Amino acid sequence: MEPNGGERQDLIVGVEDKMSIKEYIIYGLQQVLVESSGFTFPVVIGLALRLPREMIQYMVQAYCIGAGLVTITQSTRLLKLPVVQGPAGVFLFLMISLGSTVGMAAAFTAMVIGGVISALFAWPLGWWGKLRPIIAAPPIYGPLITLIGLSLTGAVVGLIVGKPGTPGFASPFNGVLAAITFLIAFVLVLYFKKGFLRFGAIIIAVGVGTLIGVIGGRASFAPVATAAWFGLPRFLPYGWQINITAIVLVFVGYCVAIIESMGNYILIGEVMAKQKVDEKRINRGILGEAIGSAITGLIGGSGTTSYGQNIGALSVTGIGSRRVITASGIIVLTLGFIPKFGAVVASIPGAVLGGLFILTWGMLIMQGIRVFGGMRMTNLNMSIAGATFMIGMGTNFLPPQFMAALPPSGRAIVSTGLILGTVVGITLYVIFHVILGVDREKPAPADAQKEVAVGEGAN
Repeated sequence: MEPNGGERQDLIVGVEDKMSIKEYIIYGLQQVLVESSGFTFPVVIGLALRLPREMIQYMVQAYCIGAGLVTITQSTRLLKLPVVQGPAGVFLFLMISLGSTVGMAAAFTAMVIGGVISALFAWPLGWWGKLRPIIAAPPIYGPLITLIGLSLTGAVVGLIVGKPGTPGFASPFNGVLAAITFLIAFVLVLYFKKGFLRFGAIIIAVGVGTLIGVIGGRASFAPVATAAWFGLPRFLPYGWQINITAIVLVFVGYCVAIIESMGNYILIGEVMAKQKVDEKRINRGILGEAIGSAITGLIGGSGTTSYGQNIGALSVTGIGSRRVITASGIIVLTLGFIPKFGAVVASIPGAVLGGLFILTWGMLIMQGIRVFGGMRMTNLNMSIAGATFMIGMGTNFLPPQFMAALPPSGRAIVSTGLILGTVVGITLYVIFHVILGVDREKPAPADAQKEVAVGEGAN
């Protein structure tokens, strides 16, 4: 069998293509497995704030309900693209910072209010869609998509190596598990153009990797036995408290998450699915995300955004059917009401997920780099993109002493390089491209064209 590595395929199964119910379930579950690192976000928040174990488990439940509802709504009614909702990384840092300073009640109240304000900007005002010409510019959303992928590389290493003090930390067997998972998915994608072995490459790789992990003592499903079968969400579990500073910071977080989402909409819709993503479509998508995040905040979960790593999954499998994404939303929503099911997903060895994410997140990074193919390589464009990269990645290397000296609000912003990098990139683009008109393409003067034509005729 000849490998198809020389071909570039975006979506083998189109956005509106239909599949069987069995395929919807299988490939929807596959998308959930790719998204499974999102289940760790509430855990990180809970551990950082030293919340009781029961509250941490509940935060996972609330996240699943919110992400599931928005994914279903986006894929069926509003955006109508294969976009999966996951926890926004910017809110991870904001919730930890605000929760430790102004309290959980103020932090999650700000999540609700910020979502409502963002929704109003989408409809009836329609402001978010008007930013499309700026966000769609390759010097902006090329670095944005790439930074999202690069920011996740540390998480991949952490999944494979493990956590200090836990069984199997830094064991060579972890590398073996990651390598096996990666190679299975990689080879299936490389050698099969269609069929279950191609479309199901991720779930096959995770299944084999988990089985080997069980045999090697790296996976335990004991927590499944103690997990509850059914659980309902609670309204305002942390209370209600208005704090203006928290609201402003969370709204800034919403702006960054929305910019990220718009970049994902354009990448999936126009680059991969070859569909037009106009202002109205963008506003519908942002409206769904903002209202969904506000609802999630009401039940004690962190805000969500279109999840970048699922773009990597689309690139790997080629399945772009939005009905598959609807199925994944139904599964995630189900996880929110059946904690025992979530415990099964949470039992997948971290090294297996790390090996999988090398492929899917790596594809996300390359999709971002691919955007640069449509960028004119002028000094201004390259400077804007370069500055975005440098600042976005540079915050990862700030000394701990510097971070400790910042006020909590400043620490929340600086610790998220994606915020600073994106803000700097957009500011530079607006000033020099939009306002000053530097590097604006100009048609050749008519007189010059006549001179060329006369000269050619004379010769």
